[in-house]
Amino acid sequence: MPVAQLIFHGTLIHSEGLNNLVILENAVIVIDAEGRIIALEENVPESDIPAILRKLKIDDNDVKIRRLRPTDFLIPGFV
Repeated sequence: MPVAQLIFHGTLIHSEGLNNLVILENAVIVIDAEGRIIALEENVPESDIPAILRKLKIDDNDVKIRRLRPTDFLIPGFV
């Protein structure tokens, strides 16, 4: 069972190559205690987050869910 430390819901931006930028809206990204991405789901309405967590066997009472504002975005892995 994955041990989630933090969950983000909102817009994620990542690059699949030098010339290919991907924007994922309403995405859920699950981060473990070591800072690793353990799950990523696209096009998830906020109301479906508990079902995603159940599918991943993650207790939503044990994690912090950060809901990004419409003007916020996350670039996972950008260092």
